Amino acid sequence: MTPKRASAMRARMARESQEQTTMRLSQVAQRSALTQSQEESTTCWPGKAAYRPSLRSRLKNAQGSRMYAQAAATASASRASETHHQRLLRIVRNAAATEKSRAIETLDCRRARKSRDAAATASASAAETPFRRSVQNTMNAATTARSRTIETPARRRAR
Repeated sequence: MTPKRASAMRARMARESQEQTTMRLSQVAQRSALTQSQEESTTCWPGKAAYRPSLRSRLKNAQGSRMYAQAAATASASRASETHHQRLLRIVRNAAATEKSRAIETLDCRRARKSRDAAATASASAAETPFRRSVQNTMNAATTARSRTIETPARRRAR
């Protein structure tokens, strides 16, 4: 079978599948609308007259349900008939949109985090006593001196 013929066959099968799905969904919608209207007409509250929708309103309800069902079937069938290339393009477009929204969100989160960190640092340094600050500075200086004396592979190569 040639690629053109196979593609045409797939498209025909997708169309037929779409038509069958539409038909099934509209039948279900009609049944549910008619069943619902029958239930409504048989339901009777004590002391109240039963609501009996007119034939016109029942048909309008069924038609609305059928339209929703047809729209859902069209969307699923168009997905079924799309080519591999179209599918990849759709996936890439969706991924790009998701990535863009995530980037915007992370930028806002980053700004909020920086402002929180700045506030925490300011309050911590304000609460720090001069003695504690000098101890911290001494410890930092000792750590820096120790790391400078350690022989790294780069220094070894430089010798």
